[in-house]
This record gives sequence, C-alpha cells and structure tokens, in this order.
Amino acid sequence: MSSSLMPSLMIRSEVRQKVNDNKRGRYMFGKKKKQDTNLFEIIDLEKDSGDTVLDIGQNETETEHGVLIEFRDVCKKYSQGENEFYALKNANLTINEGEMVVILGPSGAGKSTLLNLLGGMDSASSGHIWFDGEDLTTYSDNRLTRYRAENVGVVFQFYNLIPTLTAYENVALMKDIKEGTTDPVEALSAVGLKEHMHQFPSQMSGGEQQRTSIARAIAKNPKLLLCDEPTGALDTGTGKEVLKLLQSMSKDRGRTVVMVTHNSFFADIADTVIRVKNGGIENIVHNDTPKNASEVFW
Repeated sequence: MSSSLMPSLMIRSEVRQKVNDNKRGRYMFGKKKKQDTNLFEIIDLEKDSGDTVLDIGQNETETEHGVLIEFRDVCKKYSQGENEFYALKNANLTINEGEMVVILGPSGAGKSTLLNLLGGMDSASSGHIWFDGEDLTTYSDNRLTRYRAENVGVVFQFYNLIPTLTAYENVALMKDIKEGTTDPVEALSAVGLKEHMHQFPSQMSGGEQQRTSIARAIAKNPKLLLCDEPTGALDTGTGKEVLKLLQSMSKDRGRTVVMVTHNSFFADIADTVIRVKNGGIENIVHNDTPKNASEVFW
C-alpha cells in the first residue's frame, strides 16, 4: 500500500470507530427526532469515499447560470385519521443557479416542508420538482438518497456536530458519503477555522460550531446549500459573521444557497425572497441590489 494513502485511511478508520462508539453509547445529535433523522440521512456511511481534493475557493460566478430548481403545482398532504391537511399547497417557484434565496414566514407556515422537499428529505404528494433538469418526483427512495448525497449540503440551527469528533473529523465524515470531496483542512480554512481543526465541539463557541457545520456542508461541493435557521442559536454579532459567510458562498463561489428564517431583516441580503403563509407561497420578490450581510442589523 502506498505510504501516501496511509494518513487518509487511518483518519477514516478512526472516524468510523468513533461513530460506531457513538452509536453503541447512544449519542444523540439534538433533542428533536426530526433533526436526528435528517442527520442520520446525511451521515450515510455506506457510500464509498474518495480522496480527490477540489478547490472550493474558485470563482464560479463568471459563467452564466440557468435554472437549477423549479416547483410546479407542488403539494404536500398529510392525513390524520379521516382528516387531511396541506402543509404545502400548489407551490410554484423557480430558483436560479448561484442565487441566494431567503424563505420567510411564521412558524407553521410551510417553510420547513418547502426546505425538506428541496433537499429530497421528503416527497411531494402531487406536482413536480425539477432539479438541474430532472424530476425528483419520479425518483425512487434509493435515487433520492443519492441525490441528497451528491447535490445537497445542510446547515442546521443547532449545528448537529458529533461531540466526540474534532472539527476536522466532523468534516472528514463527508468522504464516506461522496467521492470527490474537498479536503477537510481546505474546507475549514474557507470558514476561518484552520487553527481550530483539532478542537472538539465543547471547546468551540456557538459561532465556531456553526462555521464547522458550514464547512462540513460545503466539503461535499454541493450544488445546493440548505440552511435551516442558521443564526437562530447565535447572538447578533456572530450571526452576522455566519450570514456574511453564506452570502460569500453564493456571490463569490457560485453556490445556490437557500435559507429558511423567520427574521424579515434577512430579506435585504437575498437575490430572491419567497414568503410562505398558511401552507402556500404568498409572494416571490426578486432583489436586483441585495445588501451586503455586514449592513444588516436586527
């Protein structure tokens, strides 16, 4: 075996061992069942890993971007006994590649349902969801799993880092999900955490943990970065730093960033604002001159 491969293999072996130890010790990643389920879907260790190092810092915005996502009359319906209700009804929207999109609405409006459908973590009851020219509503469960692994990065409100893994090891887990991931050192450097890569979550501030979460998400080189209330557990100053980082991912690196929030001030930094109310899309506003995240106060 090549000696150059030994460090990578040793790191992956150690990470897998710690994950197995976590499972035997029944570590949980947050108190909400829904958050736990989404994390386990993302940390799918059945995928083969790769060691390709990619440059996440390259500027992709120089090329012309087309439509990445389109919803056509999308509905999500749930049944409770003989009763039925719509979490999302007749949703129509278009998101272009490289856009920064903010989804606004009060609790229970349908924001999370919309985010879960975008990420392939839930399936539509009717209608069509197009992603990069393919209809997700025709996908099998296995194909949806591949879609999530290959195309979607998720940033959670409460970070969902594995507590017994360092920042480096949390990011290195992505090698087991998708081939061609970014080197963990490079991903952590992109969010300003190179000097903290060997720290555990308990040794980091909330902002540093959230930036580690972002590094983990972007290490997959996803076409779509989904953010569920990414500043909800942070103070204003730290939250602003996270917003600046997410805006940079869109503006400077060509990532499509979709952020769910109840904070209406964040609409100012978005290219597109989607307002959701009572399970429907109330309106969609395109912003030709979005503000810099550093200019937003709340």
